Amino acid sequence: MSSSFRIALDNYLAELDVAADTVIDVGGSQLPIPKRVKSWAVQKYYIGDLEQPHIDSPKPDFVVDLNNKKNPDVVGYYGLGNVVFCLEVLDYVYDPVNAFKILHQLTAVNGRCIVSSGLFYPTHQPLAEDSLRYTEFGLRRLAEVVGFTVEKVIPRRPETNAIEQLWRVERLRAAKHYDHNALGYIVELRK
Repeated sequence: MSSSFRIALDNYLAELDVAADTVIDVGGSQLPIPKRVKSWAVQKYYIGDLEQPHIDSPKPDFVVDLNNKKNPDVVGYYGLGNVVFCLEVLDYVYDPVNAFKILHQLTAVNGRCIVSSGLFYPTHQPLAEDSLRYTEFGLRRLAEVVGFTVEKVIPRRPETNAIEQLWRVERLRAAKHYDHNALGYIVELRK
């Protein structure tokens, strides 16, 4: 059974109509986008990922490491993505400004970039690569600092309010007048 975290992303994608000349899927070797969305009318589709992203995953069309400032393969894809996806990758990013710069470079003028990220998610494999979690405001700031406009932020809801109960029991001070009931976010950006 899938987690509510995964179900929220799958439900979002299942309602998404993708019509574009070019789509770039950063980190998409394991679960490519085309079969996950409602409709797909795309001329060119490229996967950018690590050279050896996962066992039994297809090789990417170009190599990109969002933590690396030097990505020679990426240059040939600058500005091509009418839609750029970066789903479930940011947990492994320890240089988020660099990562958002690369996503911005890949996105065409007036193009869209869709990222997903966890806020509450346990440490996961590979342990040495698991790095960061992002608040809504951290994602907004990262996007805006590189030149994206945030169009929409979609919270990924848990099936329970147990996280809020934990905070109360531990006497942690949450910001008032803010909905804390989110496991993470899906963010729609525009260049």
